Amino acid sequence: TYTANEMCQAPANLTETGKFQDPGMLHVVTLGNLEPDTDYVYKVGLAGPQGIVWSDVFQFHSAPLVGDTIEFSYVVYGDQGCPSVGWGQGGLWTSAMAARESAIRAVHHFGDLSYARGAAHIWDEW
Repeated sequence: TYTANEMCQAPANLTETGKFQDPGMLHVVTLGNLEPDTDYVYKVGLAGPQGIVWSDVFQFHSAPLVGDTIEFSYVVYGDQGCPSVGWGQGGLWTSAMAARESAIRAVHHFGDLSYARGAAHIWDEW
């Protein structure tokens, strides 16, 4: 994870209301030995004094073998830069676009979901 002190400059490193927001714990996981073209279901847990608190269940589909000729679609998008007034529907629009497509196997996002410029609530709005 990271703290406000690790951000480059104001307003990203300001801790006043509406600015830096603690992201919580961040983790990176590498999954190995996955079967190609296979559905996987998983959940994650956090151990604490009350036991393990489990997430909702998530799922993904692994990539086909290299050279496989299975047809599929993928979504590529970027520069969704949420304006400072917010895009209450930004995430919904992206989800609706992906839902219209069939057999989506991957999503590639090039950046700029939000021009939050240190204002955490704008990320939340997206």
